[in-house]
Amino acid sequence: MKSAAAEDHERNYFAVGELASFSENPAEWENVSADLRRYFAENKLEQDLDALNLRTSARTYDDGRTKYLIIIIIFYFFFQLLFSIYYYYYYSIILKKSNFFRTLINGERVRRKWLIYSESTGLVFCYVCKLFSSCHVSLTIGFNDWKNTQRLSEHEGSTTHKEHVSALCVVGRKTERVDKSLVAQIENEQDYWRNVLRRVVSVVKFLASRGLPFRGRDEKIGSNHIRNFLGIIELLAQYDAFLADHLHRFGNVGSGTPSYLSSGISNEFLQLMARQVWSTIVAEVSSAMYYSIIVVSTPDITHLDQLVFAVRYVNKTLVPVERFLKFIVIEGHDAEHLTNNVINILKNLETSINNCRGQSYDSASNMAGKYSGVQARIKNLNPIAHFIPCSAHSLNLVGSCAAECCVNAISFFGFVQNLYNFFVVSAHRWKLLTNSLGQESVVLKTLLITRWSEWWDAVRVQKTSNRQINFTLKNISNDNNETGQTCFEASSLATQMTKFEVAVLCVLWDRVLWQFHVASKTLQKESCDILTVVRLYSGLENFVKSLRDDYDSCEEEAKMLTDNHMFKDRRGPTRKRFLLEGIENEDNPRLTARDKFRVDTFAVILDSLRADLERRKQAYAGFHEKFQVFSSCVVSPLTRFVILL
Repeated sequence: MKSAAAEDHERNYFAVGELASFSENPAEWENVSADLRRYFAENKLEQDLDALNLRTSARTYDDGRTKYLIIIIIFYFFFQLLFSIYYYYYYSIILKKSNFFRTLINGERVRRKWLIYSESTGLVFCYVCKLFSSCHVSLTIGFNDWKNTQRLSEHEGSTTHKEHVSALCVVGRKTERVDKSLVAQIENEQDYWRNVLRRVVSVVKFLASRGLPFRGRDEKIGSNHIRNFLGIIELLAQYDAFLADHLHRFGNVGSGTPSYLSSGISNEFLQLMARQVWSTIVAEVSSAMYYSIIVVSTPDITHLDQLVFAVRYVNKTLVPVERFLKFIVIEGHDAEHLTNNVINILKNLETSINNCRGQSYDSASNMAGKYSGVQARIKNLNPIAHFIPCSAHSLNLVGSCAAECCVNAISFFGFVQNLYNFFVVSAHRWKLLTNSLGQESVVLKTLLITRWSEWWDAVRVQKTSNRQINFTLKNISNDNNETGQTCFEASSLATQMTKFEVAVLCVLWDRVLWQFHVASKTLQKESCDILTVVRLYSGLENFVKSLRDDYDSCEEEAKMLTDNHMFKDRRGPTRKRFLLEGIENEDNPRLTARDKFRVDTFAVILDSLRADLERRKQAYAGFHEKFQVFSSCVVSPLTRFVILL
């Protein structure tokens, strides 16, 4: 019948990993682990008594009778007698080698193999009880009472000591089994596959953390069509003999034979990692208690519409954190369907909607609708879940509206995109352009639909390299080796590029887009709060207002971009005058081409920007008024959490 301790340590035996070497001094065993027990179960601890230095075990005994010595010294003054009495009452005893043996009933002397002497401390230990005992008895913490060595026999005959010896035998019995070689083979197989998994998991973690694709058209080792996962495995195998041998043995064995290199095992590891990340986020949100949600829908490359769900909260270090949770495929864009998806995600997150303190979406009516949008439906469930539009998305909408507010603005950005398209479709034209610009110059950029503030890159290149681009276009239009269509397009673009209106718009949009670009980068930071949003929108509004009164400087800077400094006078259709109709009112003369451009284009663009900025700023300013007390004093991020975007 096995003892409870024996059964427990027999189960723990199979959970330990590869053994290391351990000190044979029990005094140095601070934390007794399963590895330590297994090591000394398989490698019996024995000491060479002849090599032991027992002088460190000396212990001095004082029975409290030293006061009699003083009396003897006073009355007898016999030094020899004093020394004899003192040596008798106050003396030292050291450990003897005979203590490492015991005598059986039949007279046979047997070695106490469980008794281990520590030269560093001068104590003896029962290493078996030291390995298995949870109690601090004398033989586990060290024993040196040499006057009472009978305690060694008492400990040896105790039930606890016998149970621990039995447990040690159970653990060590594994090496004495008949199937010892089979057990060793199983352990080697376990170690082998553990080493394989360590490498595979590392590659999966690397690719997943960077959002890189795993698989290609082919999944055969050695193929040129494999993608990142097997490609990295092959690369590591060039410097890892173990992995190279594994690929040689299991690289292309096919299904049915485990190799841990298939797409199935990669997907399984990804799911396990995703669950772990999800659990960590759930724990952090639960610890933070209060949170805000950010929801937006966007189509992927396969034109499948997905709902992007993110959560924002303050962690234990009082730092605002944004965590993306998941993509959700949606079948419709109606507010009810989207609201149900949001509620289901919060249920999966194991958090209550009552703890939601903020919600942020784009400005679409189905999301931001005041009466039936998602934000209104969430507020019906939790009235203090304040809604605030996404500030970065709102800024993009302001710019997009201004870029479409008049014909000249639409025509300008159409020209910028056509100029990029003309050069990018031909490697020959692109080379001519780069040679003209120089190796260190910035080349033409396209207009990104989703990031309006990034249009500054495209406008900046045209402004800084206007003359070089125009020179390249003229050379292409006059090249007899080019096709007629190419020459015509180059000539048309060069003609449009020399227009003074285009030069002024280039300067105007360069100044505006630079300010919007800087503000957009700040609005996208996790640390951005509502006070920062209000200040940025106010700053942009003041900048646009000052720029509207600074038309002359824009015109002067535009004159440096082109030699043509004249505005094209676009006369409108004239109306037939009747005989009795008077002469044109001299108080309202017809505007010149310059003034007409300033009124109908320059001012319209800036007025559109200013009006939209003012309208959207009011939405943030109204929300900021509820928490304006926090802007007048220094507060912790946790206190300001309710106003974080």
